[in-house]
Amino acid sequence: MKLRYLLTAFVATLAFAVGCVDQLPGDLASLQVSSSYISIPSAGGSQTITVKATEAWAFNSVPDWLTITPSSGGAGEIAVTFSAGESLDTRAAELSIKVGANEQFINVTQQVGSGELTPSTCAEIIAGPVGKTYQAEGVCTSIANTTYGNWYLQDDTGEIYIYGTVDKTGSYNWKSFGIEVGDRVLVEGPKTVYNNIIELVDVKVLKVTKSLIKVESDPVEVSKEGENFEVQLTCKGDGLSISIPDNAKSWLTVEAIILSGNNAVVKFNAAPNAGGARKTTLVFTTTSKGQVNTAETTVTQEGSILEMTISDFLAQPESETALYRLTGKVTNLAASAYGNFDLVDATGKVYVYGLTATQVAKNDKSFPSLGIQEGDVVTLIGTRAAYKGTPQVGGPAYHVSHTTHTDVASIADFLSKEVASKALESPYYKITGTITEILNETYGNFYLKDETGTVYVYGLTVSGVAKNDKSFASLGLKVGDVVTMMGQRGQYANAKVPEQKEQVANGYYISHTEGSEGGEEDGNVLTITVDGLPTAYSGDVTEVTLSGQKFNIVNVANYGSGIQISGAKSRDAGYITNVVGTKKIASIKVTCASGKTWYPTNLVLYAGAAANPAETVIAATSDETTSTYDFSGGDYKFFTLKNPSDYTVYLEKIEITYAE
Repeated sequence: MKLRYLLTAFVATLAFAVGCVDQLPGDLASLQVSSSYISIPSAGGSQTITVKATEAWAFNSVPDWLTITPSSGGAGEIAVTFSAGESLDTRAAELSIKVGANEQFINVTQQVGSGELTPSTCAEIIAGPVGKTYQAEGVCTSIANTTYGNWYLQDDTGEIYIYGTVDKTGSYNWKSFGIEVGDRVLVEGPKTVYNNIIELVDVKVLKVTKSLIKVESDPVEVSKEGENFEVQLTCKGDGLSISIPDNAKSWLTVEAIILSGNNAVVKFNAAPNAGGARKTTLVFTTTSKGQVNTAETTVTQEGSILEMTISDFLAQPESETALYRLTGKVTNLAASAYGNFDLVDATGKVYVYGLTATQVAKNDKSFPSLGIQEGDVVTLIGTRAAYKGTPQVGGPAYHVSHTTHTDVASIADFLSKEVASKALESPYYKITGTITEILNETYGNFYLKDETGTVYVYGLTVSGVAKNDKSFASLGLKVGDVVTMMGQRGQYANAKVPEQKEQVANGYYISHTEGSEGGEEDGNVLTITVDGLPTAYSGDVTEVTLSGQKFNIVNVANYGSGIQISGAKSRDAGYITNVVGTKKIASIKVTCASGKTWYPTNLVLYAGAAANPAETVIAATSDETTSTYDFSGGDYKFFTLKNPSDYTVYLEKIEITYAE
């Protein structure tokens, strides 16, 4: 720091003795200050001096941590106060006061402790306050970035992350430090915390002590058949010891240690590997005059790809190298190019953090090219990873195979498809129907029915499997439930029961609703009530299943006063329409909710031969509480009941009568 005009008593006396100084520091002809040295307590505070000037004056370049009041003035005498808050570290500033063509200098110091930093342990830094400047001394254990100088420093008490290493000019100049893994380094810098990682930021390197030991050979890769290998080192210490982690001692052994001057060769043997890929870290240690240095290298051994269930996979330890083959159903598929979804089988569920078309080191966003849909069965290979302690499939995982499926409109449509030849091979079909009879609770054999017919389901499992895993019971299905499932078109020509010849084969579960939800079917009449309807307007098209039939609704809900169909005054007009039309409709009758006034003209009913009819209007015959719409004028299988008025309509029920 410059100390212009600020002299110690000794220097001032010496200057006076030789007669070289016309006036003392802090005493210019145009500006005089009562003190040119300001000291502020570490806990924060202020100090006031007197400034006397013959003309205008002002301070230049005041640091953020210091407040000067006032910081400028004119001719005359005035009190000037210097203030600062509490500080964790010693800080100082040299201030200049400009007055005309002259400058006066004032030095401000806020000292903490002795002002001299001494090294703190990693544990002390971790426990200490953020923002404080520390010195830390430890071993460089790994280097993360050689552009900015990001690396890990470790001592006997813990480890901290060094985020940035700068030279005397404040520039990132990593090569100039010559730091290597194993070197002992003394640094100084402020503490911060980022994503729960304790860091010293933009540290200055005070000292580097080169390691006595260094691994000269590359990281080792061993075949799964097992083999002998060597690790070459430079060792300048007294002796050499090797540490093999406990989890690797069963397959790694030291065969020989050969020392020659500063060179060392350690020979190892790796046993054959019948399991998944494995990896370990070898630690080499030497000492000299109390200095202990270590060096590390990794050993990776190939392994088999292990096929297992999801529950067994979840029980495996985390590993970046061991690979597992998993098969399951795709659920909760995220709308992104990375391929994130839940994989489900009969034993459990796991999150797949990215799926790619081929094995790659980094997700290449190739997932969309696979054409995988929600509900498809996927076989993949990935690692056992975790995020914040929650297991997931990592790697990223890569694709092996998957099934594809097509939605079918009805059971009759499904039965028209070609018979499949092999399980877990496309095509699969997505079908919906009502369970009418369960013949086998273990394997999941039952009859599935919709308006177009009945088909025999020869086995239903949680996910697609090559062999029935007896997981049907875990689904909790019962007669009357409406099931959506995937299955192949199957056939058993020698079936003893004729109704079981045409089948859904290798079926697996997608979803279900409990039987008769939202209404009931009595003969040819389907009655829809409030049961099963949402309790609030959706605003968007929402699909509901009522007595085995699918309906789309918009702004239709059960708020407690019946089937409530919104008017068009403040939102889209409410309506209900059937999705599947396999039966000809004879008539539809709507009944006003109890306690509500009936305005039959508020509703409009459209009919048609295709879904979502919006042209042909069916006239209503109405009385004080009901309206009946006669469909005899055409072959209509679809309807849309809509409320285009400004007012809400409340219905007790909707009765759909089908033609014989």
